[in-house]
Amino acid sequence: MTPELVATMAFGVAIVAYLWSLHRDLVGIHRELAGLSERMARFEGRLVGFVRRQ
Repeated sequence: MTPELVATMAFGVAIVAYLWSLHRDLVGIHRELAGLSERMARFEGRLVGFVRRQ
């Protein structure tokens, strides 16, 4: 194996590792936004119920 081939393979592995890490971070952000959306919907329901009482 030539040094150029080894360098190319190492670079490819580094790119795949970076993309994998980025994907994992984006999945975490997506989960946090889903939780926030659920909490906002509950808050909105309570607010509507509070306004209708008065």
